[in-house]
Order: sequence, then C-alpha cells, then structure tokens
Amino acid sequence: MADTGSARRKRSLRLPVLAAAVLALFFLHVWTQVDPRLIHHRQQPVYLLGWEFFAEHLDRPGGLVEYAWAFLTQLHWVGWPGAAVLAALAGCAVLLTHALLAKMGRRADVLPVVPVVCLAVLANRYEHPMTTSIGFVAALATTNLYVWTAPRRLGPRVLLFVVLAMVLYYAAGGPMLLYAALAAIHELLAVGRESPTKGRRLVGLAYLAVGAAVPWAASAWLFIIPPLEAFARNLPSVMVWDIASLAAAVCLYAFLLPAAVWAAWPRKAADVQEAAPKGGVGRALACLRRTALGRATASLALVAVGAAAAWASLDGRERSLLYLDYCVAHGRWEETLAEARRLQTLNANTLQGVARALYHTGRLLEETFAFSHRMSRQVPPALHLFYEDVKFDRISDNLLAFGRVNEAEHIAHEALEMMGEQPPVLKRLVLVNVLKGKPEAAKRFLGVLDKTLWHREWAAQCRRKLDADPSLSTDARIRHVRHLMPTADRIVPVDSEEAYLYLLQANPSNQMAFEYLMLHYLLTRRLDRVIDHLGRIRHFNYSRLPRHLEEAILHHINKTKGRRPIDLHGHRIRPETVQQYQAFRVLLRTHRHDPARARDALKDEFGHTYWFFYLFAGTPFGQTPPPPIQQEGADE
Repeated sequence: MADTGSARRKRSLRLPVLAAAVLALFFLHVWTQVDPRLIHHRQQPVYLLGWEFFAEHLDRPGGLVEYAWAFLTQLHWVGWPGAAVLAALAGCAVLLTHALLAKMGRRADVLPVVPVVCLAVLANRYEHPMTTSIGFVAALATTNLYVWTAPRRLGPRVLLFVVLAMVLYYAAGGPMLLYAALAAIHELLAVGRESPTKGRRLVGLAYLAVGAAVPWAASAWLFIIPPLEAFARNLPSVMVWDIASLAAAVCLYAFLLPAAVWAAWPRKAADVQEAAPKGGVGRALACLRRTALGRATASLALVAVGAAAAWASLDGRERSLLYLDYCVAHGRWEETLAEARRLQTLNANTLQGVARALYHTGRLLEETFAFSHRMSRQVPPALHLFYEDVKFDRISDNLLAFGRVNEAEHIAHEALEMMGEQPPVLKRLVLVNVLKGKPEAAKRFLGVLDKTLWHREWAAQCRRKLDADPSLSTDARIRHVRHLMPTADRIVPVDSEEAYLYLLQANPSNQMAFEYLMLHYLLTRRLDRVIDHLGRIRHFNYSRLPRHLEEAILHHINKTKGRRPIDLHGHRIRPETVQQYQAFRVLLRTHRHDPARARDALKDEFGHTYWFFYLFAGTPFGQTPPPPIQQEGADE
C-alpha cells in the first residue's frame, strides 16, 4: 500500500514539474528570442484609458477579448512583462485542459502541455494577435464552468449551456464554437456514460446546432456582420503559405476534440486495468515507464520536441528586419547599424533606416558603402502589410527631419488614418503644430496622449512647457527644425534631387539635405553633379572631406584625365586615400579582362569603397543583383 501511495504521489507531481519546465522555457523563448517589444512594434496596438475607448468594443462580438488584447499587449512595449503575460495565458491553458479532461473521465500528464507548444509557434509570428490565446483560454474556462457546475436536471442544464454560449460569444466571438463542441462531446459520452438514455445524447447534438445558430443569429439580426466574420472572429488567422503557423493554429483548437473523446469514452471495468504487455520489448518498456528515470526521459523528450518546434518555426530574417525597423523608430542608431551589418540584403524600407542612422551618427558620407546596397525584392510575406501600414509614418518622420513641416503634417494625418492613434504620430503632430504657431491644436493631441499608458508623462511635461512658452523657443529640436523650414511652399517629390535642391535653396546650411543630395549623386554615379555642388560644403563645419567624396573626386579626376580643375574649398584629399586608390587601380588593372575575377580580388580590401560600388554597381554584400543604374561613361 505504501508503494502504491508513493507511486501515486510521484505521478501527481509529473504534470506540475513538466508544466513548470515547459512554461519556463516558453517564457525565456518569448522574452529572449521572439522579443515582446517586436510583437508590439509589429502589431501597433492602440489602447486608450477611459470609457469612450472601452465602449467602442461593446458593439461587436469578441470586442471584450479585443479590448483585453489591446490592454495586455501594451505590456509588450516594456519587454519581459509581455512574455510573462503570454506565459500566464499558456499556464491557464495547461491547468484548464487538465481540469477538463479529468472531469470528462481521465487524468492526463502530457496532453495539457500541448497548447503551450502551439502557442509558442504562434508567438513566433509577430503579426499573430494575443486574441487567439485569450479566446482559447476563455473557451476552456467556460467549458470547465459548464462541465463542473451543470445541474443534473435536463432543463436547467440546457439553459446554462445556452446562457454561457451567448455570453462567451459576445465576449470572445469564434472561440465559442470550441466550447459548443466540447460541451457536446461531454454530453454525448461522459454524461451519456452515466445516464445512457437517448434523450441525453440528443442534447449533445442539439448543443452543436445551438453553437452554429448563435453566430448565424448574430450576423443576421444583432450585429449585422458578414457570416464568415461572425463565425471566425478571434479564431487563429494565418495565411496558407505559413505552414508552421497553420499547423499550430489547427492543432491548438483541434487537438482538444480527440483528447476530449479519449477522456470521455466509456470503458468497461476490465479495460480500466492496464493490460499486461506482451513480448520482451513490451515488458521492458512498461518497466521503464514505471521508473523515475523512464518518466523523466519521456518528459525530457517531450520538452525537446516542443523546444525544437518553437525554435525551428522562428523566422530569423523577419525578426532581424523588424528589430532594425524598431531601432529606427526609436532613434537607436548604433543598434540599427549593428543589425544592418548582420543582414546580407536590405529592402527599400531598411535602406532608408540605415541611411538615417548613418546620417545621425555622422557617417553617411563615410561608411554608406560598407553596407549592403543590393536590394532584396523578397520581403518576408508577413512584413508586406506591416511596411504598407507604417509607410506614411516613416515618410512623415523623414519630412520633419528635413524641415518640410507642412508636408510632414499632411502625411502624419494619413498615418493617423492608416494606423490609428499611435503615440509617435501624435507626438509628431504636437511638434508640427507648435512649429506652425498653433499651441492650442497641439494641446488637443496632447489630450489623446494623456489617455495612453506609457506616454502620459511626456504629454504632461510638454503641456507644462507650452503653458510657459507657447513657441517652445528653448527646445533644441524645435529650434533646429524651425531653422530648416522653407519660407515658401513648393510641391516636390519626397525623395529626389529636386527636393534636396529646394531645401538647400531655402536654407544652404541644411546639412541633411546636402548629404542626401551628395549620396543621391553617388548612388546614381553622376560624378559631374558631385563636383558641381561640392561648393555647398563651405556652409558646414567639416574638419575634412568625407571619405566617399574623396573617393568620388579621385575617380572623377582619373576619368576626365584632370581636364577640369576642382575647387576643394579649403579641403584636401588625404594622402592615404590617394594611396588606396592607386592600389585599387593596380589590382584592377591586373584583372581588367576578367570582371568576375577582378570583383573577387577587390571585394575584401576595397568592397567598402565608392570605387568598388561605381565599378560593379553595388557592394559585395548580399546575393541578389541591384536594379539597373545609369552609367556615366566607360571605365577600365
């Protein structure tokens, strides 16, 4: 008897130990590998304090779960608290699954952990909202409430099911279907086992009909929404191309149905006793399963399989691109450049971010060609919509940095329409209205920021400054942008030679416009235009000529055989740059008839130079060819 009691105690500890290990790994995976801050950055959830924002979620099924998602996802902005929230939801799923299967007839040590693996795979998909986890837990909690508290009398039992179904559907939407299916299985098998009457089992079939009728009635009469949306709201939404997420989403909801059937399936008394294993192998496995070592080995194997699934389904390139964009959005320029160095190819969105980081660290005309300029047209599919959503926000931010305040305001309102009341956009509109002498309009946007969780203090400080000085004349950023503002409006393309010349005409000391203009000429290999506008450098306090300009001037002198005198406006080309160019030309001349071999010979020592870019129409980083670039004469 003592041995039997000890075995039962050890068995009772197996699930808590296994669940604790899996949930700890889940938390560490989400915190350190996925990074909740990137989930927040990708999903851009809007959450405002107050009744008005809450009331907006009361006019549709699933609105309460979506409100909970908007609130809880704000914790992702901090980092580890977001991982803790996801781990807590996963832990609730484990406990509720265990309780449900136990009530239906069997205790399980392994099956309750399955949702954690599925949720880990879904967490790897940054676009996947937490509504999946919240809705799943809500459905499990409602099912447990039903199976543990349902009256034995048929009338009150059915009434309880219908009331819970309607409440759950209003709160969570589509996950109510899981509740209806599990309750039906419970009635058909578990309750049917205790009271095997035809009427009891017909109740289970009626539950399925009610489960389908509730969303249909909501779409037709109550909320007037499309039928598909009425059934699928807050269910996992993944694209068919994403096999891992699709499998995890299906498994998360579908595995409970066969598990519930297994737990509730009627068994004869003789079947309850474990059958004696046959054969030597069977007896050996049975013996191993009864030992602590065997149980530990099985648990470790399950943990290893789950960890492998979570690790293999994380898209490293998508994470890197998101992290780079996150660093750009938060002005973390050194981290932006560090992440860009790890990427083999960039896309148009990341190239803009790298250029801004190089400018703000004073290296735009020094190190641009040390980064990939080979454009990857293969953006991860999950990021296509993200880049489309944040496009106006990024354009508006760039325009404000250049001093184009009116255009920045216009595009910021477009971003507000696309993305909702995002704090970065609201802050930009505050600055824009201050720059335009409209402090009262700025305060209206501060009023919205007052309702956010993480930007209320910024809004309060800004309001105090506005009350003391409506023009914020002592604010460094305001003074800088005000100094750059053109005095006359002119419609020009956002990123073009014409735009930069317009800004320099309005303010010759606009250093950002000058460097972007020079970079534009370098990328299009128009060295004559570099020389034409080199005189603008006298408006800036460069201690020496930027390296890429030195390289371009030397290459232009060589191409034109020095026929055109070049005024360096008090600067000179450093001797070491001249020596490097001579070494470049000697090595190039050695392989002049074999471009492929010349590229291989030059890329290690000169791949970061403008000469390499000019000659081969790209840097040696990355694998895809660059788009066609206008030529400026022949080269050796």
